[in-house]
Amino acid sequence: MIATRPLRCIVLAGTVIEPFLVEHPTVMFRMLQAQARRLRNANRLRS
Repeated sequence: MIATRPLRCIVLAGTVIEPFLVEHPTVMFRMLQAQARRLRNANRLRS
């Protein structure tokens, strides 16, 4: 995937990712959606 416009990224150490996601449920939900989409696409490619 290639970004088509400028974006901001956040880098979190492994020890702080869980508390961050608990404090920001919208971010957690979007990450889960992205992971689910990737998994669905990977499964389609294997079929």
